[in-house]
Amino acid sequence: MEQHTGNLLPRRKSLRLKSLDLTTKSDGDAIPNDKQRFKRCAVFLRATINVDNQPYDCEVLNISAGGALIRVSGTPEFDGEFTINMEGFPPLSAEVVRTHQNNHGIAFREDPKKVAEMVAELLASSPHAREQRRFPRRLVLLAASFYVGDRFVQAKVHNLSAGGAYIKADTLPDPGQTIDLNLARFGIMRVRVVWTDEGAMGVNFVDPTSEIIKRIGHLLPGLPDIN
Repeated sequence: MEQHTGNLLPRRKSLRLKSLDLTTKSDGDAIPNDKQRFKRCAVFLRATINVDNQPYDCEVLNISAGGALIRVSGTPEFDGEFTINMEGFPPLSAEVVRTHQNNHGIAFREDPKKVAEMVAELLASSPHAREQRRFPRRLVLLAASFYVGDRFVQAKVHNLSAGGAYIKADTLPDPGQTIDLNLARFGIMRVRVVWTDEGAMGVNFVDPTSEIIKRIGHLLPGLPDIN
């Protein structure tokens, strides 16, 4: 196993449920005056909601055992419960409890303990929480792909920052290699492999930080002002 260097730290081997209490809402993502019973963690998950049998694409910006903050494409007319399908989760029943501009705070109509276990499992799949890094990271689940030689490899990005990413895949390039990472919704990004470990790797972006922030900065909390 390669020694981990750079601004990426090795993934944690375990994560207890109480880790949920260590997370906080990211600046700019909270709905004003939202008094939450459960602590939330900042994420970026692709999702679909079904309102009156009409599907709408949306993004989950933070999540807890009790609910989530979602940003919906379109203007659904919420009236009672609906179903949300988030990547990494089974379908969950929910209802809107607060709306601010195009963001909606939703409450899950499920057993909070059951949802907490799902969230903890999601967090456990990615390095998280207290690690000190140059750039803050956001938990994501984004499809990606790259080539190792002539072999096409599908991958999943589990966290993301302006400096790099944590990626899982069945086949990995060697540390020190530079590859083109095709990241869903954002196109090709040049990255350097910093470390690999048991089907996972940490990469740093090759392009200047200012360019990375322009492309993905809207996903990430607390980034520096580049203007």
